[in-house]
Amino acid sequence: LPVAGSQAAIRALPALLPRGGVGIAPLTYSEYAPAFERAGHRVVPLDLSWNVLPDALTHVAVVNPNNPTAEHLCAAKLLDWHAQLSARGGTLLVDEAFADTIPAASLAGCTDREGLIVLRSPGKFFGLAGVRAGFVLAAPALLDSLRRVLGAWTVSGPARHAVKAAFSDRAWQRQMRTRLEADSARLVDLLQVHGIRTRSTRSSRGPTIHVPQPCTRRWPRAACGRGFSHRQAACVSVCPRAKTNGSVSPKACARQSRRLTQRDRPDPLTTAKLARIASQRSASHRSAQRKTRRSIQ
Repeated sequence: LPVAGSQAAIRALPALLPRGGVGIAPLTYSEYAPAFERAGHRVVPLDLSWNVLPDALTHVAVVNPNNPTAEHLCAAKLLDWHAQLSARGGTLLVDEAFADTIPAASLAGCTDREGLIVLRSPGKFFGLAGVRAGFVLAAPALLDSLRRVLGAWTVSGPARHAVKAAFSDRAWQRQMRTRLEADSARLVDLLQVHGIRTRSTRSSRGPTIHVPQPCTRRWPRAACGRGFSHRQAACVSVCPRAKTNGSVSPKACARQSRRLTQRDRPDPLTTAKLARIASQRSASHRSAQRKTRRSIQ
């Protein structure tokens, strides 16, 4: 069922489900909890590591992959959760707004099952948040009820045209998935050089979690480009010459650090331009506030 963005469905669906306890992860999209509470449900913190759901849960709403934690639950686990909830007359709602990078892991093909709802959105991967379009995949009876609540013409003609064009361009989708994976790996390398732990959603070729390992050698501070090894950070672990921690010379570690920091240094002209724009917007905002106060007086 096409809807005016996933948000429209998030606000309307809770009222169509039997009242009960709904499991929602503490750190996830923040609109789910208030939407279920407004509809009379009791929100219960959901632990994504659970295999057996507590009896207190009638429904579960999960964003998969989750934002902002990047956790991704496999289809087998979600379908097991659905079986548990369905047996007690409940529903599993899976928000796949960020799932277009891993389409093979989607539950969209399983939504003929009663008690399973999947939300999809072109706003993230395709960059079409402004068109206000989304999709609800579920059993026909639930879609009929939702259609009656939302009414006709929920998605505009221009939005339909834009989404259809985006979905039809399969070549662009393949290129974007490849680009995002490369950009993600580059960002992980940069963050690890600075000793920052990172997490990322599992892709077809990458691991679920990237965690920098502590350097096993204590080089003098001058040996490493920015002294990361000296304080037991992870500069060695990301060096392309290192197969294992500590198997690289101090000079190679320094070269890797300099290469990353030089490559990712902000362009001074771009930085100055952004600062100028921010200053202009701030001045414009202050001017608008003054005019509003004068008009009130």
